[in-house]
Amino acid sequence: GQLAAEEAREAGQLAAEAREAGQLAAEAREAGRRAAKEAREASRRAAKEAREAGRRAAEEAREAAGLAGKVTDSVREAQGRSGGSFSRAVPFLASWIGLFALGIVLLGIWPEGVRNVRRTAAAAPLRGAVVGFLLVMALSALTPLLAITIVGIPVVVALWLGLIGVSLLGFVGLAERLGELLPGGNRASREVLLLLGAALALLPLLLPSPFLAVPVICLLWFLAVGISVLSRLGRRPYG
Repeated sequence: GQLAAEEAREAGQLAAEAREAGQLAAEAREAGRRAAKEAREASRRAAKEAREAGRRAAEEAREAAGLAGKVTDSVREAQGRSGGSFSRAVPFLASWIGLFALGIVLLGIWPEGVRNVRRTAAAAPLRGAVVGFLLVMALSALTPLLAITIVGIPVVVALWLGLIGVSLLGFVGLAERLGELLPGGNRASREVLLLLGAALALLPLLLPSPFLAVPVICLLWFLAVGISVLSRLGRRPYG
């Protein structure tokens, strides 16, 4: 009888544990269903937000494209009204930046040479223009004579490269001289003089007619070559 009672109690305990395990399993299934439901809802919300973001991005892209088209049309209209002044401003700005950058480099490595060229431009501008004109004309006349021989071609290339170097040095000194002529130029730094003078030297690029721009540019080129040569390539000022 005692054994039967103990077995009955053990069976009851096992049954109670089975009921608790069943309840835990039911709770786990319910938690799984809730998690799956929440995951589906989160997925739907994420998909909805992604579609909404895509629509907004597409609308913003269309608006930006429309605005860009309007700006392009406005620029073209302005360019047409100004007779192509925008197309002239681009080479002017590029040349201005290039000349200023070259001048900064030369001021950094050879400030005395640039100063001597500038002083030569102040002392003998007319003589410099004449000397530059004669040198350019002489080199232009020698070029076809030297180019007819194989040996003369490298000589021609070397002469024109040398002329380019002489011209660049002269333009930097000329730009500094032009900046010095501006009001307050005597008190400004050399970098400011160079920046303003380079703009003045390149203003002919903005002239509406090439018949006006080309003679002025050639005159400045002759002057740059001449003052560079008269200063003995920046070794000492002329006069």
